[in-house]
Amino acid sequence: MRWNKSSSAANTISVKRIRFLRRLIAGVFLLVAVVSVVPLGLNRISLAAENTTAKQSATQTASKKWPETAVYLPLDQLDAIMSRDKSGVLLSRNEYDSLKKQAKQGTGDIDLPSSNTLIYAADYQAKIVDRQLLIKATLFIRQFRQQLTVIDLPFSGVAVESAQLDQQPAMIARAASKTKMLQLFSQKSGEHQLVLQLSAPLNTVGSDQVSQFQLLPGVASQFKIELPRKQHLIVNELKVKPADTAGEVVSYEFPIGGTGQVVLKITEQSREQANDSLIFARSGIGVSVSPGKVAWQAQTTLSIFGQSLDQLVLSVPQNLEIISVESTGLESWVLNDSMKDRRRTEITLNYRQPVEGERQIICRGVMTTEAEDAWQVPNLLIEKVNSHVGSVLIRYPPGVRLQVEKMNDVRRKAMEVVPAGKRTTSDPGLDFDFWQQKFEISLVTQEKRSEVQMAASTVVDLNEQGMDLRLVTTVESLFAPLFEFQMKIPAEWTILGASLQDQQIDWKESSREAGSKLVRLTFPQPLPANQEAKVIVTAHRDLENWPPESESQLLSIPQVELPQAKILEGSLIINADSDWDLVPSELMNLEPLQEQIPQMRFGYQYQDNQYSGSLTISRKPLQLVAHHLQYVRLDPTTLFSHFETTLHVERGSYRSLMVALPENVSQNLQFRLINSAGKILEQVAQEPKNGVRVWTLKMDRRLSGRQILSVTVEQPRKKGETVNVPQLQIMSADRQYGEVAFEAEGDQRLKIKATGIRGQSLTTIDAAELPVPVAYQPRERIVAAYRFVGIGHQIEVLETRFDQTAVPTAIAQLMSLKSVIGPNREVQNEVLLNFSAVGIQALQVSLPEGAELLSALVQGAPVEVRKTETAFIIPVTSDVQEHNVHTLQLLYDDNRVTTQGSTQLTQIPPRIAVVDGTGAIQPLMVLDQT
Repeated sequence: MRWNKSSSAANTISVKRIRFLRRLIAGVFLLVAVVSVVPLGLNRISLAAENTTAKQSATQTASKKWPETAVYLPLDQLDAIMSRDKSGVLLSRNEYDSLKKQAKQGTGDIDLPSSNTLIYAADYQAKIVDRQLLIKATLFIRQFRQQLTVIDLPFSGVAVESAQLDQQPAMIARAASKTKMLQLFSQKSGEHQLVLQLSAPLNTVGSDQVSQFQLLPGVASQFKIELPRKQHLIVNELKVKPADTAGEVVSYEFPIGGTGQVVLKITEQSREQANDSLIFARSGIGVSVSPGKVAWQAQTTLSIFGQSLDQLVLSVPQNLEIISVESTGLESWVLNDSMKDRRRTEITLNYRQPVEGERQIICRGVMTTEAEDAWQVPNLLIEKVNSHVGSVLIRYPPGVRLQVEKMNDVRRKAMEVVPAGKRTTSDPGLDFDFWQQKFEISLVTQEKRSEVQMAASTVVDLNEQGMDLRLVTTVESLFAPLFEFQMKIPAEWTILGASLQDQQIDWKESSREAGSKLVRLTFPQPLPANQEAKVIVTAHRDLENWPPESESQLLSIPQVELPQAKILEGSLIINADSDWDLVPSELMNLEPLQEQIPQMRFGYQYQDNQYSGSLTISRKPLQLVAHHLQYVRLDPTTLFSHFETTLHVERGSYRSLMVALPENVSQNLQFRLINSAGKILEQVAQEPKNGVRVWTLKMDRRLSGRQILSVTVEQPRKKGETVNVPQLQIMSADRQYGEVAFEAEGDQRLKIKATGIRGQSLTTIDAAELPVPVAYQPRERIVAAYRFVGIGHQIEVLETRFDQTAVPTAIAQLMSLKSVIGPNREVQNEVLLNFSAVGIQALQVSLPEGAELLSALVQGAPVEVRKTETAFIIPVTSDVQEHNVHTLQLLYDDNRVTTQGSTQLTQIPPRIAVVDGTGAIQPLMVLDQT
């Protein structure tokens, strides 16, 4: 049956075919219909199972021969007969109403599961009966759970004649959706085998028979068919080789692909089809561009596998004039307008002998272009090619500039890097790789006139004084000498200097446009063509309300235009102090710079003068940590406190600082920065509030990093009263901690009460744990030290002072007295004195009344003794005083006789005093006497 959409008269079938259909319809009407009504609202009616009577009728009809004459009728009037397996059977009205009522009662919203089964294999056996293809489809199904399950069978292009599941009539139906998909209903789990009898029409195309249908996709399947020996089978435009060629009937077997789409063509032509060949092409397309003209050449290498070809068809754009075609074995080539695309020209190549293997084709052509208009690089299309890749090489003279407007299915090739200082002798060019033969490259040809090429690097530095700009430009004139350098800059910028090749040059400014000014640098000597020169320009801009402190500020990125540049490659670098936040916005024609430069906050690159953008600048919030070191000393009338506060800036910076001290502290304080490059310009004390006085310190610059702030505080105090130790607070600090150390004199005793913020006692530390002060040396000994965290602690100190006494210059550790009684009851005494002395002249010894000194020894050596009216003076020399312990030995008579008959002896020891260096007499303390 042949289908022709252009003619309704041709949509007909033969009368013999109608008779066959009528017999089939009569058999269907006589069937005892097995109708399975599926509940749950599926609104489906199952098809009748396999009917033996219909099968026999079809077999008997198929065995009959067609008559020699045929009458054709419109096919569109027989759709109900042809689509006989759709959702419906012939029923009486009573039966139809009964079934409809039962279906409404079983309607629900529950859908049957569809993921409970797996179709893991399929086998198709086909045969030709009259003018239709009968297919027996055997499907192997595995069901995992015991429940009613719907299985979708996406067949199309075929009609279902019968269906059996496990050799029993199958419950199948068409879905109620527009697709009318065939569906199978299965209840039992396990392995199942579904056998479907399908039919598909065979359409006649010339002398060939063609059938197209859809089988199960994604299922491992085999399709088998038998044909007469003289017929050949082509499946999906590929010829299938028979499995056995011995008999009169040839068997064909082929797998079904993942899509399941099958196009069968049965032909009696034994000649191989062109589509049985695989053609791979690689082309090198060269384009030479000059103003108004393009020369084109394509060199293509074909690799042909399979059936050889004696004719090839190429096509090129119609505006390309082909002037020659070269290829080995080429007999002729013909140009014709393409019927597929009127905008292209076909090139038909005829070869003397069929081509196989590799073959090279060279095509040459020319085309014209309009200046400043876009044109496309001609591509080369090869019919029936499987793969066509290659490269496009575009070359143009130095006086021509090419601008790429559009690219599709191509990528730019990396150009060879030319070493610095070495110039290439070849023409400039563009190289591309393409992977689709219908690639697009759109170009614009521009003629260069006295072209100036520039590479500019603009560095914008944001600092405390404003904005600084430094423009470094490499200038090269390609076709003519260059006499001056021009640049446009916003009018609010002030030029500070300019140089050419590191030599200072003069410049002139003029205002031609509102908001900008033109700066012209005249060269002392013209810059020759094709020679590079480096131009450097520096500028500065003063900003209002600068620098920003509490609020952000919006600034425009300076646009530096180079009007002379025809080819421009520029970069824009933005630097700023680390304590500022920068947010770029409204960027136009600025691409992020991939290269990382030290101290760069943002980097961009551009290729024309029309770029713009803005920056939102704000001060980073200050993050400050303060470490306090405080030394406290109680002088007789004042409370002395020395502070050294180390400021650690973790983020941001500061130019002013607020310091708080108790209100009873004098206003005449001197704050200092120690070992810092910055200085305090001004310190202002505010009126006290809530018992605290705040000083505002203003620096000569913004400070960051580590700084040490020092101040000394002296407060008057009354003797005997408890004093509160002042504490210093940095108002802008995020964290504060530190140590407090107390000094005391020898006659002082301090009673200290130190409590923290929450009333706890402060942690005591050893004096060795205190940090070393930078600008202070403790005068007294350290008697106590505490560590605190946070501000708000309280320290109270009460002093106790002891009375002072003179320190003796000599002291005796031992004085022993020995008395000897003679036969006449006279008494003789010996005194041994051990003493220590420093800076004395002599010892004064007073003997008891009536006693007579016999001898005196110091350190065992006799010394000269001087007698006064009441005492003896015994000198002590300086060499004797160098020793730690000295000895004095005295021998004297008491000149007293003991009383006769008395048994007691009473002796009075001598009195010894010290004569110091000033001649004053001091008593000598004796620690032990015997």
